[in-house]
Amino acid sequence: MCGDQFQETRLRENDLVEAESHVEAAMLSLKTARSLTTEHAESLEDAQKQAQRTLVELRARANTVRATLDSLIKRNNLLLAEMSGGARPSRMAA
Repeated sequence: MCGDQFQETRLRENDLVEAESHVEAAMLSLKTARSLTTEHAESLEDAQKQAQRTLVELRARANTVRATLDSLIKRNNLLLAEMSGGARPSRMAA
């Protein structure tokens, strides 16, 4: 019986060593996953910041285009008024 008990104890120790190995592998996988998640979050944050900067630039350009179009519309209306005789003669000389 002593031999059987010894063998059972030995099997339990092997099971514990194997379990410990699995736990270590799982912890390493979790550490890797955490690192990848952090890198992904940082990358996502960078992409969001870049998108925000792009939107701000687009808004500024849109405002410039809007102002230019408003100016062109105003100028066009003045020219139409001059052509139809609605403008004063001093404006036509200018």
